[in-house]
Amino acid sequence: MSKKQVKIGSQTKSRPIIDDSMPWTCNFYTKHAAELFVKSKKVDRKKIGQRTGDVVVITGGARGLGLVAVKKFLECDLHVVMGVRNVEAGEKVVSEIRQQGITTGQASYIGLDLKSLNSVRVFAQTVLEKFPKIHVLINNAGIMWTPYELTEDGYEVQFQVNYLSHFLLTNLLLPRIVETARGNSMAGRIVNISSAGHYAGTFKNFDDIETRATVYNKHAAYFDSKLAQLAHSNFLDKKLQNEGVNVNAYSLHPGAIPTDISAHVLTIPGWAKKLMRNADDGAEVILCAAVDSEFEKKGGVFIINCGVDTQNPEALDIVMQNKLWEKSCNLVGIQ
Repeated sequence: MSKKQVKIGSQTKSRPIIDDSMPWTCNFYTKHAAELFVKSKKVDRKKIGQRTGDVVVITGGARGLGLVAVKKFLECDLHVVMGVRNVEAGEKVVSEIRQQGITTGQASYIGLDLKSLNSVRVFAQTVLEKFPKIHVLINNAGIMWTPYELTEDGYEVQFQVNYLSHFLLTNLLLPRIVETARGNSMAGRIVNISSAGHYAGTFKNFDDIETRATVYNKHAAYFDSKLAQLAHSNFLDKKLQNEGVNVNAYSLHPGAIPTDISAHVLTIPGWAKKLMRNADDGAEVILCAAVDSEFEKKGGVFIINCGVDTQNPEALDIVMQNKLWEKSCNLVGIQ
C-alpha cells in the first residue's frame, strides 16, 4: 500500500493532501490564553442534592480528566458506569480511588471503542440491559490532533471519536434518560465535553466533514468535531424542550489542561504544569454541568469555568444544526 493510500477494512482509498498549518482564530487563542492559569470555581456540594445511587454513564474515565471526574462522582455517592477501551484499566483506577479512602458510590465497567459504531451499539445495549435508570450521560472521551485515519466505518477518526459515536450513543440511551426523568423533580442531563477550540471550527467544509477525503488538517478536524458537538447539543436541547421532555443538553470547555489527550502534541515543563489548571479543575466543570442545581433546566449553553460563555455563531445557526442532525442520522443509520 503506497503512502498515498489508506486502508478501510479490506478496501483501499486514496489519502488526502496533508496540511499541518494551524488555523488562526483570534477568539480561540484569546480564550485559551486567558484561562490557562485560572483555577476553576468549585461546585458547592450542597447544591448537588441527594443523588445516592443515581446513574451516570461516562465515556472514558480510566485516565486523565475522566478519571478525576469519576472520583468526584463517587464522592457524591453516584453510580458511575464507565465506557472504557480496557475494562481492566477501569477496574484498576477505581481500586486506586478506593485506596484513597473514598468508599461512597458504585462503579461499573463496560467495554467501548468509539472508533467502532458497532462497539457503541453493543455498549449501549449492555447499559440498557443492566441499568433500568440513567440520570446523566457524559460524552467525555476524545482524541486530539491525530494523524489521518479512517475508522472501520469509513469516517475520519477525530470526527467519529469526538462527535459521531457520541451522537449515536446519545440517541441510543436517550429514551432511557427521558423515561428516568419523567415525573422527576430533577431533569436528566446530557453533557458533551467540547472545547474552546470550537471557536476555530467551521462548517464551511460540511459536505466533506466526515471523511476529509481531499485535504486533511489535523487541527481543523479537531476544531470542527468540537463545533459539531456544540451544534448538536444546542439542537438536541431545543428539540427536547419543544417536546416537553424533562432532559437538558449542555456543552463545556474543561480548560486547557495537560492530560493524556494532548501529551503527543504539547511538551510542557514541569514547573509550568504546577501553575496551570489541572485535571481537578476540569473535573469540577464536568461536575457542575452534570449535577449542580445552578444549571437545573438551563440547557443549551456552553459552560466555561462553571459559568455560561459565548459560542461560535456557527454552533447557533439553526439551519446548520438541522443539516448536521440529518447528516448524522444518515451516517449512523437511525431515523
